Amino acid sequence: MPMTTCNEPAMTQDDLFQELDVQAHALRPRLFAVYGCHGTGLNPFLGWGMEFTDENQALFYAPDNREVWQSSSAQQVLATHNRLGDARLTWLDQP
Repeated sequence: MPMTTCNEPAMTQDDLFQELDVQAHALRPRLFAVYGCHGTGLNPFLGWGMEFTDENQALFYAPDNREVWQSSSAQQVLATHNRLGDARLTWLDQP
């Protein structure tokens, strides 16, 4: 679904805001968390992300080090963390 532009002919601001509200729901990202342990000991981590499936993009926030990472998907975030230890992915909302 292409996003509406502000230059649409014969569209009032109320019409535009209504359409943007529809798009905000239709294009919303999926929320996820990745958690587990890094290394061989019990070095726990937990972070949250948003996956934009239409754009093949994901953003992941790790509060322990206050970093935000960009990836192609939630699965790729999981794969990265599994290289560092044992990690799990959980979806926080419905598709």
